[in-house]
Amino acid sequence: MFKQYEVLQSVLSTIFVVVTVAGLGIPLFLFTLGKLKEAFSSQRTYAFDAAIEARMQRVDLGSWKDLCREAGVRRGTLDLLRQGEVERLRLKQLRRLGTGLDLSLVDLLKLVNYENFGQSKTRIAIAPGGIWGSLRDLFQLKNP
Repeated sequence: MFKQYEVLQSVLSTIFVVVTVAGLGIPLFLFTLGKLKEAFSSQRTYAFDAAIEARMQRVDLGSWKDLCREAGVRRGTLDLLRQGEVERLRLKQLRRLGTGLDLSLVDLLKLVNYENFGQSKTRIAIAPGGIWGSLRDLFQLKNP
């Protein structure tokens, strides 16, 4: 009887240790991973960093984290603006970033030299023969 109790106690204590380690280890791992990602992205330099940083100095924001907090956006959203990937941002996000930088939406777009708002970067030029002419030219097909 005591032998079965000892085995049961050993199994339960092992399960307790595994669950405790996993319960503490997984969140700690995810937290560390998030901090590493944040540190890595803050060291990157993107195309429009200089223009955005100059504007941040005018409105007394000392870091990207301060701008995110002021604008109420996530770091990934700010990184898209820093890269000039305006078409991947929602209008609400752009307005928040503009508010954080004390700029109108139009001035924010000018800040990142975004002149072709609403136009895709990957457009197919339509040949004079229409879409079929463009496809024919693309694949170098002869007229039927």
